[in-house]
Amino acid sequence: MTITPDVRLEYLEGVASLILKFKPDKWSKLISTEENMALLTEFFEKPDTTVLVLTLNAAGAVLPCLGFPESLKSKGVYFIKTRPESVTKTNYKTCLLYGDISPAPVEQLIAIVEEVRGRAGRRGLLLCGTRGTDGSWGSWWVAWSPNLGEAQSRTWRSSGPPGAGGPQGLELQGDGSVSSQALNQQENMGGWPQVVSEDIVKQVHKLKNEMFVMGGKIKGRTLLPVPEHLGSLDGTMESMERMPPSLDSSLLHAIETIIIDWSHQIRDVLSKDSAQALLDGLHPLPRVEFEFWDARLMNLKCIHEQLNRPKVNKIVEILEKAKSCYCPALQNVYMNVTEGLKEANDIVLYLKPLRVLLEEMEQADFTVLPTFIAKVLHTICFIWATSEHYNTPSRVIVILQEFCNQVIEMTRTYLSPEEVLKGLQGEVEEVLSGISLSVSVLRELYRAYDFCCANMALFFKDKEPVLWEFPSSLAFSRMNSFFHRIQTIEDLYKTAIEFLKLEKIELGGVRGNILGNLVTQIYDEVFELVKVFADCKYDPLDPGDSSFDDDYADFETKIQDLDWLLATIFCQAFDDCSSIESSAKLLYMCGGLLERPLILTEVVPRYSVMLEMFDTELNNAKVLYDAQMAACADGGIPPIHKNMPPVAGQLKWSLELQERLEGSMKHLKHIEHPVMSSVEATLVYQKYDEMMELLRGCREQTYQRVLRARAELAPALQPCFPALATWPEPAAVVACGQHQLERPQDAACCRTSGLTPRPCR
Repeated sequence: MTITPDVRLEYLEGVASLILKFKPDKWSKLISTEENMALLTEFFEKPDTTVLVLTLNAAGAVLPCLGFPESLKSKGVYFIKTRPESVTKTNYKTCLLYGDISPAPVEQLIAIVEEVRGRAGRRGLLLCGTRGTDGSWGSWWVAWSPNLGEAQSRTWRSSGPPGAGGPQGLELQGDGSVSSQALNQQENMGGWPQVVSEDIVKQVHKLKNEMFVMGGKIKGRTLLPVPEHLGSLDGTMESMERMPPSLDSSLLHAIETIIIDWSHQIRDVLSKDSAQALLDGLHPLPRVEFEFWDARLMNLKCIHEQLNRPKVNKIVEILEKAKSCYCPALQNVYMNVTEGLKEANDIVLYLKPLRVLLEEMEQADFTVLPTFIAKVLHTICFIWATSEHYNTPSRVIVILQEFCNQVIEMTRTYLSPEEVLKGLQGEVEEVLSGISLSVSVLRELYRAYDFCCANMALFFKDKEPVLWEFPSSLAFSRMNSFFHRIQTIEDLYKTAIEFLKLEKIELGGVRGNILGNLVTQIYDEVFELVKVFADCKYDPLDPGDSSFDDDYADFETKIQDLDWLLATIFCQAFDDCSSIESSAKLLYMCGGLLERPLILTEVVPRYSVMLEMFDTELNNAKVLYDAQMAACADGGIPPIHKNMPPVAGQLKWSLELQERLEGSMKHLKHIEHPVMSSVEATLVYQKYDEMMELLRGCREQTYQRVLRARAELAPALQPCFPALATWPEPAAVVACGQHQLERPQDAACCRTSGLTPRPCR
């Protein structure tokens, strides 16, 4: 059985291939897909589905769409039903209108309207509108359809019987008026009163003006439309003479209406505020401020130029002749534009140095940012002091906020929101150094701002300085939140680094194994807490996102519990320490954890215990010293170091006792806490200093005793040993009877004791 081809699909293919220029195989692929055929069938069968758009994708495939898409990337072709009904195999040609649609439909609409104005009698240009059941007209639009032939355009007055609703249309002439053929023929005017045709003319001219204004907006300019009778004037004397000598009410009304439109247009331009993006909750950069004033200056120049054209002068002449009350309004418009132009010129001029500086700053390395921050704030101060129109708090607050946004963006780029927390499980120290640098840069911003506020008089020459009396929070609200967030992340890293060091801590003592297992459990728990941040999906550098704050609050709560547990573990480990040295080793292992407030509160009493231990050690050293001195004074043989001669042994004993005390004192000096500066600590330090003096005095006495013995024996020994008189150090001093002698070992020990052996004389 032969399948009859669907003429409706063939019709769509013929039109679409002509406009979109695709090959037949592309259409075959389109209709071979069930989903696409369902869309086409829905368009044909359902009366309410009135629009079908066909476009090409990047691969050249044809894509159907019911209704106009929000955006187009390439040219498309549309099919519109003239009335809500099904498309059959018999009515498809009369039921459908088609045409091409550009990716930029606004520009296309403007071009169509320009064609309406410029090409008289252009077939296929329609003024379409909706007409209700009561005969009233609703919205109007211009359409172009190449399949609307000459015969159709003359006879197509409605898509259905009067009162049926749906789109209806008339052909347009090039001057924007309804085609004379359409209006002169009775069949096209059936049921249309004169007021309708006049309204059509007004609507077309209104549409032309709206498209004129819209075209200017697209180009970033405000174009002022002129009344219909003035539109064809070119400003020459000949064209001015063509103006009607009598002023009818319609012309005056048109001029006054256009003055109102101008006032609204210019009011909209002058009422725009560069802070609007900030008010909308956005975070613009300074370039938005610069672009705003550049665009405003260009726009006001364009408006000022239009207001000085001969056409506008003719309008002023007409208003003055008619003694219209709108003449002062037009003068006010001109004055407002002039003042606005002066303001924009001044602001653009003074913002240029700041713009150059900020562009250099944007390209600079993050490490040199503090230098640029100071320069930028000083430049803003100079603008505040010298500009006539940028010296208001509102404008300075805006540029400060935008500058803060730029610093925030540069900091975010430097730290990278995607990587800043992943460093918790990687190069922790490296990432922390970058975070600390960011904190120092932001601190420089606050420091430079405080300097400017305190030294504003430096920027004013020969006039009274005007201070920044507005609250800093108005300019730094977002920066304050961002700075707090960066500091919080820095604290998070420091806490993580301190707790992750627990992995290498080994505790000794009786309970060392039990306490070590507890420390390992704490390390594992902290590792899991840190992993939550490293695996987060939110932006931690966005101060407006509270997800990080919620996670950090939970982290702090759990860390606080671990602090209490660690404090208990450390206190028990301290209690197991039997000497200052072992206590000091525990301090070095724990590191910065002992500086955490909760742990420090529990550990501080152990510092006092260490002082007491050192005091006891000093007392024991004093007892040993007294015993040694007593033995020397009685003429006995005091305890000396093993395997050393008497003098060297005595000196070595003194040195070892001093070194033992110095080691303990060194450990105490490394503890930075007020306990180590208390009255009790001062007394212990004084006792230590006294002990050091006693030991040094002991060595000096021993050495002097040796020198005296050498001096007594030198005359008797010199004949036998003449070289003794010239040697810097005697080789031997023999002890006869009760006398002692100095040996080379004694001389070496003297040198290590800080004493200088002298030759015999």
